[in-house]
Amino acid sequence: MTDAEINEAFAKALSRHGYGFQYAVLQQARSLFQSGKSPWIPWVPEFPVVVQGFNTRIDIVFFQPQRQFYLVCECKRANPATSNWCFGRAPRPQESGFATHSYMEMLRNDGNRVHFELQLLVQSDRIYQVALEVNTGRKGDTGGSSRDEIEDAATQVCRGFNGLIQFFGGERAHNLLNINQTVGFVPAIVTTANIFATEAEITSPDIFTGKVGPFDPPLRSRDWIWYDYPQSPGLKHTISDSIHSSDLREVFYREYVRRVGIINPSGLEAFLGMMPWKH
Repeated sequence: MTDAEINEAFAKALSRHGYGFQYAVLQQARSLFQSGKSPWIPWVPEFPVVVQGFNTRIDIVFFQPQRQFYLVCECKRANPATSNWCFGRAPRPQESGFATHSYMEMLRNDGNRVHFELQLLVQSDRIYQVALEVNTGRKGDTGGSSRDEIEDAATQVCRGFNGLIQFFGGERAHNLLNINQTVGFVPAIVTTANIFATEAEITSPDIFTGKVGPFDPPLRSRDWIWYDYPQSPGLKHTISDSIHSSDLREVFYREYVRRVGIINPSGLEAFLGMMPWKH
């Protein structure tokens, strides 16, 4: 191969594996922070963590120093063939405040032990539970996955998210958390995928066929949303909860559902600059 061919092959491989996109997100986030449009400092790229014996790396860890918040970011260059990511709502009970509010996981050192708790942020109309990739009609990446990209990205970000919490709350807790100190953690995926969402609950008018009828309201383009991902126990950190609930619905949210930000580059400024991160 000639030098030019090697250069071209290297550039294609970098694009296919997402490095170009990851560092473009890093650069854009740094620009938003420097211009005062975001309180998040792009702090550490490729941070290694381990959770439940599984080693991984976080694409980007963002830090909000005034609030002591950490944003665990997975950068996902979607396969062009399935880069329409569509989200809807599952019909589920709304009694819990967790069902209607954005929230973050907190670690608190009370002097005797470190425990986690959930903190409600603000009520949100951007929360969805059902996610699927839809064909775009475009040619896909050679050797790239065309199925379960959302699942894979959500699994990866939750693994990094829980790994960072384990890092702070485990053996290093006495070095990283002062007594009575609280730190917060949020998982997010920044993706090249187009994001569409409907406020309609996903159900079928015909129980015998299960075919979904027309959406009302229909899907519309969004620049970012919250996706409720029910993480498996194998992804979860081992820090104990501050509350032991007997209500299975509350346990569902406290232990397993993590509200993951799904962000298109067009929504990066809006998501990073949200008021809950500042006050």
